[in-house]
Amino acid sequence: MVAAPDGRLLFTNQACQRILGYDETELSGLEVLDLHPSDCREEAAEIFAAMFRGERQTCPLPLASKDGLPIPVETRIWPGRWNGADSIYGLSKDLRAEQEAQQRFERLFHNNPAPMALTRLPERRLADVNRAFVDTLGYTRAEVIGQTAAELGLFDDLAQQQTVADQLQAQGRIRDIEIQVRRKDGARLDGLFSGEVIRSQGQEYFLTVMIDITQRKQAEQRLQESEQRFRELSAQLELKVEARTQDLQAANAALRESE
Repeated sequence: MVAAPDGRLLFTNQACQRILGYDETELSGLEVLDLHPSDCREEAAEIFAAMFRGERQTCPLPLASKDGLPIPVETRIWPGRWNGADSIYGLSKDLRAEQEAQQRFERLFHNNPAPMALTRLPERRLADVNRAFVDTLGYTRAEVIGQTAAELGLFDDLAQQQTVADQLQAQGRIRDIEIQVRRKDGARLDGLFSGEVIRSQGQEYFLTVMIDITQRKQAEQRLQESEQRFRELSAQLELKVEARTQDLQAANAALRESE
């Protein structure tokens, strides 16, 4: 959109008309602030003034469609000239699809039954964790947000941590890496970790998911112990059979000699 210095709209493109539901004639009689919901026009005026002073880059306030529905946008403005006169240019990015994707991600993240964490890079501080994370590891959300894994003492094997960090830096993801993690109460859990680097609003994060395989590892350990015990019993049985065979062979030899 293009507006006069007093805020009166001089031009709007077809995308503006289509998204807001106005025709060109209706928009030509409005001012820029009229495109915002009535309850945030005063704040919008303050933000635009700060943008002209160079104190802000964008305005995060929504626009309002003709039927009154708020439309989330990010607006940038800059001075220019229109038909030879001073004017204000405005560009609003429609954020509806982005916000819907963010909402879907948050639902999947927080309701996922597997522990998940979002770590801000490069400082590696936890930015968010889901419900399964706090339930599994015994922390409250407030105890982990802003902390690093090292500060919480989540992992004991520092060499393995460095290997994971190197792979993450080289490939941007990890897949099915077994790492032992420590709960708040000190108990150890066996986890199968996967994750990748994601970007949101110019910030990089490491999104990880852990599958708790503690019971599976314990079952495997019990199976290994059972197999080892079976091998030991088999070896003992073989020795007894061999000894019994030798006894029978000696008895047969004595019998033949006696006959």
